[in-house]
Amino acid sequence: FLILLNTGLRIGELCALEWKDVDFENRILHINKTLNRTPSYHKDGNGLAKGENVIQITSPKKEASYRYVPLNDNAIAAFQTWVRKQAQDRKKYKKTWGQSNPLFTEYPDLVFTTEKGNAYLPVYAEAECRRIEKIINNKEKISAGEEKRKPEYIHIYPHIFRHTFIKWDLSPKNKVCKRYVNRVF
Repeated sequence: FLILLNTGLRIGELCALEWKDVDFENRILHINKTLNRTPSYHKDGNGLAKGENVIQITSPKKEASYRYVPLNDNAIAAFQTWVRKQAQDRKKYKKTWGQSNPLFTEYPDLVFTTEKGNAYLPVYAEAECRRIEKIINNKEKISAGEEKRKPEYIHIYPHIFRHTFIKWDLSPKNKVCKRYVNRVF
């Protein structure tokens, strides 16, 4: 979530990143695709196959979504940490790393992968948000009971980090971010 918070990316854009999209030297990300999960259709085009979804990487919906995103020190550090983690995972699983990833043939260099080399999907981030939300809201319920007040629950979802980035980084001095925001929205 640190990268989402420091870049303002959509979760699908983050999941579709390849290492070639991360330019450490110039401190920018190249955003040109998104990962999504869509229902699959029968070969004849008539109706949906029950319970089957296809994970795919596609071009962004809007032309303005093709962009360069500046990387701050926090984002650079997070990417560098992830490089090391992914290298450890590859070493641990050797030849089997990425074998069950349906995107591996076309996108063998995805940045965000699971320990075993599968594509990291937006639903995984959503599940982690729900897990964190539950912990925080349980603590809030206890605190509110002790303080004899109505609990103030929060809702966490991946897109909230994009909103936070936009609000957080729109200071009058930040002209780069303003240009970025104006292109995307």
